[in-house]
Amino acid sequence: MLEKSSVQSFQVFHNPQESAVVGTRFHLCSATHTQPLNLREDCGSLDWHRQSARFFYNNADFEFCGAGALVMASQLQLDSDKNQFHPFTSSLGYLFWLGVHQYRAAVKLRPAAASPSGEAFFGLSLSHWFASEKVYAAPIALAALIDFQVPTPMRQHLVAHQTTALLYHLDTRRQRIYFRYFTGFGEKIEDMATGSAFRYLHAVLPNENLDYTVLQLSRNGARMRCHKKADTIIYWGAVATIPQHLTPGESTYDQPA
Repeated sequence: MLEKSSVQSFQVFHNPQESAVVGTRFHLCSATHTQPLNLREDCGSLDWHRQSARFFYNNADFEFCGAGALVMASQLQLDSDKNQFHPFTSSLGYLFWLGVHQYRAAVKLRPAAASPSGEAFFGLSLSHWFASEKVYAAPIALAALIDFQVPTPMRQHLVAHQTTALLYHLDTRRQRIYFRYFTGFGEKIEDMATGSAFRYLHAVLPNENLDYTVLQLSRNGARMRCHKKADTIIYWGAVATIPQHLTPGESTYDQPA
């Protein structure tokens, strides 16, 4: 575990063999760290004994960070030969599990409640509507997903109604799904949202007890793996420590999209 008042930086969901898949960064501090962090990136801390976690950006707490939770799982040093998970609660009351799946550090989440939908949404045919969280999900051709630009009326709708659009392309033969995530919350329309996406992708993935490769097609991208179960979804991916002498402004990694 981390030493008192230390901060470690991690690159998450990247692909060392593919430079275009940069993933995202997360900074983990000890549970006793009280000094504000001057980092405009996702940060967090974990208290193993209290089974609690904190996720924050610009020193303001938020509910959950998918990349951060995986970093935390990688730091627990659990027995790699046992598929075991332990419950944790974030500072804003979000429940998740950290553990090991197929010898890899992994995170387990409950899926969001979904309703099938055949409605149209700015030219897109919706597949699901997550009413309690105001999230639309729509399938789209892969080429269209890669080149998708949010039209102005759609942008205005997302912001005005504080809603989110998850666009995806499912390749069932290769057990692979591609997605992009557009939200009306915050300053930027496109978000990494690696943790939130899995909760919604559970409804999209057709088969239980299968592993899927998950690729986010944002500017920096992310490469992940997940395993769908009946009432949960497990995800994992690459986690690498960034040397401490590389500050966020000096790192050779790109900034998250």
